[in-house]
Amino acid sequence: TRGEEVMVFSETGFRVRLVSEDIKSYYTVHLLQLENINSGESRMISHFHYTTWPDFGVPESPASFLNFLFKVRESGCLSPEHGPAVD
Repeated sequence: TRGEEVMVFSETGFRVRLVSEDIKSYYTVHLLQLENINSGESRMISHFHYTTWPDFGVPESPASFLNFLFKVRESGCLSPEHGPAVD
């Protein structure tokens, strides 16, 4: 995990802080805190990034992608009580 990283978007009134980063061989998971600077309201965002999809074509084996999908589902991020998944 890298040191704390913060980005402020003053035009829109948001601050984004990197809480954690988990780098695996074929995907990365970032946990981000998004804060409305004006209201102080904040929420946590899980960002799953599959990093080994080739620019052209499909992966040689579906195993790594299926493992990635399992991790996303296991996190609970796709359950109805969470906000919508964005791709």
